[in-house]
Amino acid sequence: MPWALLNTALAGIGSLAISLFSAPGARACGHLWGKINNWAFGIKLEVEGLENLPRDGGGYILASNHASAGDIWAVLAGLPVDVCWVTKAALLKYPFVGWHLKKVHIPVARRAAGNTRRFLADGARKIQEGATVVIFPEGTRNRGGADLLPFRKGAFLLARAAQRPIVPVAIVGSHTIWPPGQSLPDAGTIRMRVGPPIDPADFPDEDLTPLADHTRQVIKDLIAEASPQ
Repeated sequence: MPWALLNTALAGIGSLAISLFSAPGARACGHLWGKINNWAFGIKLEVEGLENLPRDGGGYILASNHASAGDIWAVLAGLPVDVCWVTKAALLKYPFVGWHLKKVHIPVARRAAGNTRRFLADGARKIQEGATVVIFPEGTRNRGGADLLPFRKGAFLLARAAQRPIVPVAIVGSHTIWPPGQSLPDAGTIRMRVGPPIDPADFPDEDLTPLADHTRQVIKDLIAEASPQ
C-alpha cells in the first residue's frame, strides 16, 4: 500500500506539472504509472490485436468491459494510445486537481443540467485533438465478473458526435487477481484483445440501440476468445 500511494502521488504531481504545457504529455504519465504498478505487483499483460488500433492520426473512442480496478492499469500499460478518461465532475472542487482534470480529461456530472451537451463538446474536441477517450459502457464495475451489464449510450453518442470509430476491447483476468473488496491485487495475468474499429456511420438510425448492441456483442465475443480454454 505505501508503494502504491507513493507511486500515485509522484505520477500525479508529474502529470499536474506537465499539464501546464501539454495535455498529451500529462496523460503520458498515466502510462508510466500503470506500467510501474503492474510490474510492482507482478501483473503480466498479454495483449493481442494492436494492429486494429486506428493509425490515421485521429482520436477515437475505446470501449471495454469493466470488472476490476485492475482494468485501469491494464489499459494504461497495455495500449500505446493517448488515454483520456471520463471522470467524476465532483473532483473538480479540489484545488489544482480539479483544474488538472478539466484540462486533461473529461469531467462529467451525470445529473447536472446540460451535462450531455458539455460531455459531447468536450469529448469531441479532445478526440479531434488526437486523444483516445476510454469509456466503460457498462457504467460501473461488473462485480459479478460474468455476463456484461447493459450498455449505456454515452460512448455511442460521442462516437456519432465526433464522427470517429469505436474500438472494442476485452479485458480478461482482472476480476480474478483484483476482486471487489480487495485493497491490492494479487500477482497474475491479464489478457487483452483489441477488435477491429466499429464505424458509427454503419448504424445510421437515430436510435443508438443497434450500435450499442453490436458493440456489446463484439466485446462478448472478444472476451470468449481471450478467455483461457
